[in-house]
Amino acid sequence: MSSRRQAREWALQLLFGLDLNPDPSKTPEQVFDEFWNGQLRLREGDDAAGPPDDHARTFAEALVRGVTANRAKIDEMLSARLRNWTLDRLGSVERSVLRLGAYELAFASDPAPAPVVINEAVDLAKFFGTTESGRFVNGILDALARRLRADRSRDAARPEVWTPGRDPAGA
Repeated sequence: MSSRRQAREWALQLLFGLDLNPDPSKTPEQVFDEFWNGQLRLREGDDAAGPPDDHARTFAEALVRGVTANRAKIDEMLSARLRNWTLDRLGSVERSVLRLGAYELAFASDPAPAPVVINEAVDLAKFFGTTESGRFVNGILDALARRLRADRSRDAARPEVWTPGRDPAGA
């Protein structure tokens, strides 16, 4: 399993836990320490697994920090794509997978291509959710990716606004 895929699984598990059991008294570092200590205990009997890879661990923490920092905007973007549903009516797995995917599509500083993000999210939804979770996540994230792509191309195509006293050639 690639380290990024494993990191996404860990990020999903962390986000799921934070979604179901929010504890404002804990710092992010405390949450991460508890999670990683639990992962190490799970891996003690598995000689092939070894400790979590530092790169994957760093990536997972960056994903969780990014989702939590942008959660209001992410939830707004996702809510706009839901028809006849609200975000709080979704299952916790689906909600967490959607938040993770939306963060990577819209806010990540080093984003993976949209098809990769969506495929990874669908796989996570299928593995941790129900049989229908993958199709649902695919539809929502695909719609979000198309909207973001349209917004970016519209922004790139905007002509520069000329103002008096400024040379348009930059001289």
